[in-house]
Amino acid sequence: MHHSGFTPLILSAGLALSGCSRGMGELGGFDIGEPQSVVFGFNDLRQIMVVFTDIPQVCSLLYDSEPPPYQSYWVISTWTLGAWREDEGMSTYGYAAVSDYGQVFEFTDARGSLEIFELDDEDLSGRMELDVEGEMIETRFEAEWCDAYLFQGMEE
Repeated sequence: MHHSGFTPLILSAGLALSGCSRGMGELGGFDIGEPQSVVFGFNDLRQIMVVFTDIPQVCSLLYDSEPPPYQSYWVISTWTLGAWREDEGMSTYGYAAVSDYGQVFEFTDARGSLEIFELDDEDLSGRMELDVEGEMIETRFEAEWCDAYLFQGMEE
């Protein structure tokens, strides 16, 4: 699957957690602290995407295709390579961006895994590991369903 970056680019050009998570470490010299929003969604192929960001209520921004009203923020998205399968860990691709006072740094070479502990119509809990250009981002998380189509702009 090729990722053109539209959904993450909405977030990164100007822009997933109303959930629980710990700080996520460092990326490209930038502190990736505790997310303020973690959201998830599916596409028609039943792939899962999870979006982590320090932007509060990110789903409404994504739904409206609005850029974020912030100069500095970060976003990490990860999506499964294939359809979600119960009781299996899944390989993922990922994307990350950091906006530092309006200057956007993108990290497009990311691969990892997603383990799902619980999933229902509104909530997902799990564990993500993502190697983003040599820097490992790992977290346990709780994500909320997002009505916005998170896979917008991705091509197969």
